[in-house]
Amino acid sequence: MTPGLSARAHPSLPGTRTNEKVEMMELNDRFASYIEKVRLLEQQNKMLVLELNQARDQEPSRLADVYQEELRDLRRHLKAATASNEERCLTRNGASLRCCRLQEEVTLRLEAESTLAAYRQDVDAAALARLDLERRVGSLQDELAFLRKVHEEELRELQEQLARHRVHVEVDASKPDLTAALRDIRTQYEAMAASNMQETEEWYKSKVRGGTWLPGGCRSPPGTSPLWGGGQPLLGLGDSAGWWQQGVGIPAAPSHVPCPGLGPGGAGTCPHW
Repeated sequence: MTPGLSARAHPSLPGTRTNEKVEMMELNDRFASYIEKVRLLEQQNKMLVLELNQARDQEPSRLADVYQEELRDLRRHLKAATASNEERCLTRNGASLRCCRLQEEVTLRLEAESTLAAYRQDVDAAALARLDLERRVGSLQDELAFLRKVHEEELRELQEQLARHRVHVEVDASKPDLTAALRDIRTQYEAMAASNMQETEEWYKSKVRGGTWLPGGCRSPPGTSPLWGGGQPLLGLGDSAGWWQQGVGIPAAPSHVPCPGLGPGGAGTCPHW
C-alpha cells in the first residue's frame, strides 16, 4: 500500500479491511465469470472447428463447383462488360466520324449555297442578256425581212429593165466585133482585088502583044479565053467582090464595067480589045 492510503486507513483499520475483502470478492466473481465465458467461447470454437472440418471432409467438390460457377459468372460478366465497353468505344468512334463528316457536309453545303447564289446571279444576268438578245434578234429579223423585200423589189425592177434593154445591150455589145470583122474582110478583099487586077493587067498585056482578039470584032486567043469560056461569061472579079459584099452587108459593085467604046446596052465592037 502507498503512504497516502496507509495514512488514510490508519485511523480506522478494521473498516479498510472490510472494504478490501468486498473488493476482492467482487474481483473474484468477475474473474470467475470471465473464465466461464472463455471456457464457453473455447467450446464454441471447438464446435465450429469440428463443423468446418466435417464440412470440408463431406462436400469438397460442391464448394469447388460453386466457386467455379461464380468464377464463370464473373468471367461472363467481365466479358459482357468488355464487349459493351468495346461497343461503346466503336459507337463513340463512329459518332466522332459522323460528326466530322457532318461538319464537312455542312461546310460543303455552305460553299454550295454560296456558289448557287453566285450562279443564280449569273443566271439572272444571262436571262436579262438573253431577253436583250432576243429583242435585238427580233428587230434585226424585222429589218432583214424589210431589206429582203426591198432587195426583191429592186431585183425585180432590175430584171424588168434588163428584159427591156437586153436586145439593145446585145446589139451595142456586138457592134465592135462586127465592125472589126467587116474591117478585116474589107482588107482581105482589097488585097485580093489588087492581086487579081495586077494578074489581069499582066495577062491582058501579054495577049495584046500576042495578037489575039475577043468575039464581036475584037481579037481573042485561040480556044478558050480565061475571061470567056464557050461563049459564056465566067465569074469575074466584080462578081466575086459582090458575093463577099452580100455576105457581110456591103453594097455590091457592078459585076463588070462596060467598055467605053460600046454603045448603049453593050452593043458594038470594043475598040480596046
